[in-house]
Amino acid sequence: MSAGPVDRLLDVLAEPERILTGKQHQTAAELRGREEFATLAEYYGLLSTRALRSGDYRLAQRLLIAERSVAQRTGDHRRAADAAHHLAQHHRLQARFLVAEIWDRTLLRGDLNEVTAITHARAWRELAAIREVSASYEDGHAFCEGALTVCDRFAHLPELNGARVRTLLQRSMLYRLQGNLDDAVKVVREARRFAEVNTIDAFTDGLVALREGGLELVLGRGAPALDAYQRAEKHFAGISRTNVKVVRIRQITCLRAVGDLTRALGQADLLEAEFRTEPDTYRLGQVLLEKAEVLNELGDQVAVASTLEDARALYENQKTLEALRWHRHVARKLIATGRDPAAAARHLAAVLEVASAPGREDLTRTMLALSDLLRLPDTVPIPAQLWLSASRAALLAADWQRISLDEPATRWSMHAQREEVYAASVLLHATADDAPAVAQIAETGRADVLNQILSSETAIGTLQELRVVPSIADPTMPSKVFEVGTIAAATLRTGELVAALPALPLPGGLPSDAELAEQAEVVVLAQVGTDAANWWSACTT
Repeated sequence: MSAGPVDRLLDVLAEPERILTGKQHQTAAELRGREEFATLAEYYGLLSTRALRSGDYRLAQRLLIAERSVAQRTGDHRRAADAAHHLAQHHRLQARFLVAEIWDRTLLRGDLNEVTAITHARAWRELAAIREVSASYEDGHAFCEGALTVCDRFAHLPELNGARVRTLLQRSMLYRLQGNLDDAVKVVREARRFAEVNTIDAFTDGLVALREGGLELVLGRGAPALDAYQRAEKHFAGISRTNVKVVRIRQITCLRAVGDLTRALGQADLLEAEFRTEPDTYRLGQVLLEKAEVLNELGDQVAVASTLEDARALYENQKTLEALRWHRHVARKLIATGRDPAAAARHLAAVLEVASAPGREDLTRTMLALSDLLRLPDTVPIPAQLWLSASRAALLAADWQRISLDEPATRWSMHAQREEVYAASVLLHATADDAPAVAQIAETGRADVLNQILSSETAIGTLQELRVVPSIADPTMPSKVFEVGTIAAATLRTGELVAALPALPLPGGLPSDAELAEQAEVVVLAQVGTDAANWWSACTT
């Protein structure tokens, strides 16, 4: 056994009397007394799996520590590494990220060879998953690359098939959170194709369905998302209680998206009671956010306020993605009700401080928070220059989102977000009596709709000849959006402009008189609306 002080401590923790009682303690003690350490390590592993499935996470982790320590005594480094990997994973899932990273880093200290390849690939992927939570996306991609490099080097080992699929799914999640939905979809498809032609375990199949469901939700497609989550739940049943929790929470969103608010609220109430009893504060917070959305659609504003208040202690001083969602929801509610606009401004500042920060640079969340800023009442002391810059930055972010999505279906699924930005900007410029800007913003929105029509199979004849307003494809634009977001956050806090704002153009442009003359006999009527599940358009010529 290792002579290191940490390993000596962990070996003490492996003594049966420190973790077990009754018959299990007796069995473990007898195995230890006979020095049947290989069997004892296997027994600890069996008990840890049982404890995990029963929801006793503390006991499961103690048993994993014991399994690792005893396996090291026998020289079974593969079992010891597997136990350490599961320890890291359990701590990550319980938001104990520092402890999780320590275990992962421990695994990477060993030599890389055919025996340890799976261990290294798993550890790199787990580090990427930790960076996902902190939104350190570039580090996350680097760690994914580390895992895929290992998979490529040892591609002849069948056990690395699952590791490759899981790493691709992790990379897709990072792309998704960055707002790079095209790449997120492509990587999930790559994972799906690889899983279909290689031997993959049921748990990994569940992860593929889980990621597919998440992407469908982001793209606003509730029905296929619900189907994917239900498939994932079947794969995870009896294998991963934690992931069953995840997919059951996500199904609340799906039910809301398809308009089944009664079932959505029932599911939220059921899970809220469960997570208060266990307790599981991390999952409880997620359920409360979902519940607030359902209640908002039901029009029960008193219950919405109460639910958001219940979540305050979990998110008010945090910088997680869930915290950003909570801050924005509270801000929008305060704006809609006309209550405490100064507090609404502080909540939007909290979102922008994180979403616009270097290393985070979340284009979609920055765009939406800047658009929300435009709806603050004029009683909030915001310099006039910031109103204009926030509007243009949000418009440029919306246009950048549009041109970054190659697939028509994906681009159109995100249209609702961009339409919200167009509407807020039109109102702001109309109030300022800037008719040319109103026309140009409306023209950009028209181009967004028209581009979708032109990319469809039904776009024939005259429609294909219509002019489409080009986008501003300046690669520096996203950085300027984040610069405005950072300045806006500080200004919302202080009431004074803290730095010079960058000069930003309006996206798109207006047709010239000659172009209008060429299309004088062409009339396009576009009606954009929404039902419970989809955005749609009806056009005639």
